[in-house]
Amino acid sequence: MGPTIIFDKSFLQSLSVDESVFFEQFFLSNITLLFYVETLGDLDLVQHKSGKPITKVISELATKTPLNGAAPNVHHSRLVLGSLVGIDVEMDGRIIRDGGVEKIDPDGNVGIFYDESPEELALKRWHDQDYFEVEKLFSQEWRKSLSNLTFDYVLGIVKNIVPGGTQLSNPTQINNFVNNFISTTKPELLLYLITELSGLPKNYYLKSLDRWNNNNYSNFEVFAPYASFVLRIELFFYICMLKGFESKQRPSHKIDLAYLFYLPFCNVFVSNDKLHKRVAPFFLRSDQILVDGENLKKGLAQLNVYYEQYSSQITEKGLLSFASQPPQDLENEVSKIWDQVFPNWRKSKSNNGVDRNLDKDKKLLEHLKKVQKESITTSRNTPMDKVHHIMTTHRVPVNKGKWRILPKGIEDKITTE
Repeated sequence: MGPTIIFDKSFLQSLSVDESVFFEQFFLSNITLLFYVETLGDLDLVQHKSGKPITKVISELATKTPLNGAAPNVHHSRLVLGSLVGIDVEMDGRIIRDGGVEKIDPDGNVGIFYDESPEELALKRWHDQDYFEVEKLFSQEWRKSLSNLTFDYVLGIVKNIVPGGTQLSNPTQINNFVNNFISTTKPELLLYLITELSGLPKNYYLKSLDRWNNNNYSNFEVFAPYASFVLRIELFFYICMLKGFESKQRPSHKIDLAYLFYLPFCNVFVSNDKLHKRVAPFFLRSDQILVDGENLKKGLAQLNVYYEQYSSQITEKGLLSFASQPPQDLENEVSKIWDQVFPNWRKSKSNNGVDRNLDKDKKLLEHLKKVQKESITTSRNTPMDKVHHIMTTHRVPVNKGKWRILPKGIEDKITTE
C-alpha cells in the first residue's frame, strides 16, 4: 500500500482514466463523504459545463474513483461527537472506517472484516448511470440549501470572541490568536462554539460539559483532541472572513473547508483548490504533505507513458502485481511523495517486472479463503493495536482504461469457482 491520500472532486475530474489507474496503484485513498456528496449534488445540474449530460460526467468520475486500497472515512461530525464524549479519535494518518465486524479466525487471532460500503456500491451504480430516486431528491435539496447558505449567523457569533482593538493583520496572526484562545478559554464557551459552528445536537453540549466537570483535564485540546482540531479550523476560517482575508460571497467555501477536517486521517492532501492551498498549511502535521493537484497529475501522466514499455508483461501479469511501488528510475511528483512518506522505500526490493511465486500466492489465497469462511463473529471490542489482521472486500475491474489490472486468465478462474 502507498501513502494515504485525500483528494477533492476537482482533482479527480482533472485526471484521465489511464492516469487514475496509477493514482489508485500507488496511493491508499481516503475518500471523504464530502466527495460523494459533491458528486451526487451535481446530479441536479442536468448538463455539465462541458456540454455533456451530467449523468455521463458522473459516470466517468465514478470510473476514475479508486476502489482497490480505498475506503470511505467516517463523517467528521460523528467523529467530533465521539471526541466530545470521550471516544478516542486516532489522528495519526490512518483512515477511520465504519462498519467493520470483529471475528476470530481458526487460529484464535482477532480480525476486523469489512464488506463493500454503501458508498462503494453507489459508485458502481453511478458508473452505470443508475440513480435511486432518493439520490435525485437529495441532489435537488443539496443545491437549494447551498444557494441559500450565508455566513451571517456564524460570523455574528465569532466576532464576539475577538476583543475590540485586537490587531490581526494576516492569517498567521489569526492562527496564533485562535491557538491561544482555545488554550486559555473556559470549556463552557468552547463547547458552545463547537456545537453552534458544527451544527451539533444541543444535548451534546450538556453531556460534554458533564464530562469536563467530572474529570481533571488540563485544557480543551486534551479533553477532546479532534473536536479541538475542527474548532481551530472553523474559528480560523471565520475570523479570516471577518478580517477580509476570505470572501463572504462564496457559499461553496463551506464545503471546501470541510475537506480539511479530514487532514488527521491522511499522509498527503492533494488539491487544485485555492482555498485549500491557503488554509491547509496551518493545520498539517510536520509529517504531512500538501500537494498541488497539477503537479501530481503531471507525475501520473509520466507514469502512464513510462509503463507503456512494459505493456506486454502487464497484459500477462496485471498492473496490480507488476508494480507494487513507483519505478526507481523515474523521478517525478509520485516518487517525491513516496520519498517523504516512506524514506526507506528505495532500499526495499521492488517486485516490478519480477515473476511472482505462484505456489506461495496459491497457498496465501487458500489461507485467506479459510480465514474468511471459518472466522466467527465476536463482540470483544478488541483495541486496534491488538487486532491481528484486517480483511476488506473490493471488486477490482479486470481492465481500467487501456491497462490490464488483474492477471491474464483470471476471468476463466472466476467462471469456474
